[in-house]
Amino acid sequence: MKKNLLLITVLLMHYCTFAQSEAKVKVTWGGEYFLPKKHSDLGFIGNEKDGYVQIGHLYGKSLSLQRFDNKFNIKSEKIVNLKELPKGYMNEGFQEINNRYYWFFSTWDKKAEMEHLFVQEIDVNKGDFVKGAREILSAKRLSGTVIATGFYQFNTSNKWNITKSTDGKSKLLIQYRLKPTEKRDKINKDVIGLFVFDSNMNKEWGSEHQMPYTEEQMDNNDYYVDKLGNVLLVAKVKELEKSKDKKHPNFHFEILKWSKEDTKTQIIPFKFDDKFGTEVVIAEDNTGAPLVVGYYSKVRASGSADGFFVLKVNVAENKVDKVFKGMYEFPAEVLKQFESARAQRKIEKKDAKDESEIGGLRFRNLTIFEDGSLQLTGEQYIVTVTVYMTKYGPQIKYNHFYEDVYVAKVGADGELKFVTKVPKAQRAMSTAFSYWVGGMSIKSYFFKGKEYLLFLDNFKNLNISASTAPAYHADGLGGVLMLVGIDENGKTAKSKLFDFREEKRQLTVTNFSSVGTNQVMARTIGKKRVSKPFILTFE
Repeated sequence: MKKNLLLITVLLMHYCTFAQSEAKVKVTWGGEYFLPKKHSDLGFIGNEKDGYVQIGHLYGKSLSLQRFDNKFNIKSEKIVNLKELPKGYMNEGFQEINNRYYWFFSTWDKKAEMEHLFVQEIDVNKGDFVKGAREILSAKRLSGTVIATGFYQFNTSNKWNITKSTDGKSKLLIQYRLKPTEKRDKINKDVIGLFVFDSNMNKEWGSEHQMPYTEEQMDNNDYYVDKLGNVLLVAKVKELEKSKDKKHPNFHFEILKWSKEDTKTQIIPFKFDDKFGTEVVIAEDNTGAPLVVGYYSKVRASGSADGFFVLKVNVAENKVDKVFKGMYEFPAEVLKQFESARAQRKIEKKDAKDESEIGGLRFRNLTIFEDGSLQLTGEQYIVTVTVYMTKYGPQIKYNHFYEDVYVAKVGADGELKFVTKVPKAQRAMSTAFSYWVGGMSIKSYFFKGKEYLLFLDNFKNLNISASTAPAYHADGLGGVLMLVGIDENGKTAKSKLFDFREEKRQLTVTNFSSVGTNQVMARTIGKKRVSKPFILTFE
């Protein structure tokens, strides 16, 4: 253990109580510690019973495992040497499944042109690896995202997509895409690898599948694996012939299904006659039946949302049925909340023409409750591009706008229970060489039927009224950490949890890790890089 490590007891503990419900959120600060030199923060794993482990990573050299007890004081530190891993390995993330914790990493064998995926179990109790890593998959060259891993060093990340089963503990789906053999989207048909593993990381079944349409024609929207190991994919399929008809979709959706017993691709198509699906996800209802949920627009080629839809996949009859009413429109009165007077007038004019929509609404979270009711959370996200001239030539600037959050709930009786608008205005800028905007967007957590949203905000928005538009928060410029609680009736309560000016520490919302059923945890950084855990417990 490093000599400069400080062991300090919990410094602060307080409660934030929401008036509209009996829920309490406890804020706890842990002891001070130092992340090993030059290691990047990969988050926390663990739980209240076994303790917690902070993961740090120094690319190409080491992985740090710093163990905390359930009082959030550091107890041990282990540095794992990674120098023996092949050059160009990539961290593929951490997963908790059935109370076991795994680190995934991949390597690339350039000579053989083969990708290899490894899994390494971590013992949270000991803060150490369990035996050695083992290879669980290999494949030909895969597609991904090129990122910088050093000075003039680039590697491909996001090659392996890892998803837990809907029950969170039975199965793990590992999905990948082979690098296209044809560079033209009009010609190439994607080949997708789909492999299902049990909670012990033993492969149950899997194979590669060529998609039935070309890249140009087909967009794969969402995958999921159920607790039986069945894999489903929902895709948008465009018509080849261009159409001038702006009232009817020139595309349809298809659900592709595979199972251990039948690895051939089964296709279930569905289409809206007079609406345009903009965001689509696939999930599972309380009975285990597949659901397709998403946003729709009344306008062609629009990223906006007029409402949302809920459909059930009838595998036996190879069709999709409506669930409850099927379609739910967002009320114009909700859209007008937390807007300027001018924006409200525009919404009123559009609503009179039945054209009011939410611009740039993107899916963020879907929760299915035991009684069959469901809750859908979306966030407005819009990107604008600016090209400007410098002495070095034209440069590109991307402005990212993360704005209001909309939460909608449909009851077990099929009625729309509420649509709640959470006002938010965040803005970030990136360039062609820097895309990271980690302080933006939201983190969503559920506990005992209530949803909690975490995001960085402008302090002026703590007590704004429904007739006031929120003030902007700019990424990297302080702000406060807001917590918004939404109860079973859609009522909200807002509380300030963390003020950058008061604490004089840095915190990134996207770094919050779920540790147990009712806790989230993040690392904060103060002067001289002194770290402290910041823990929220929903009670």
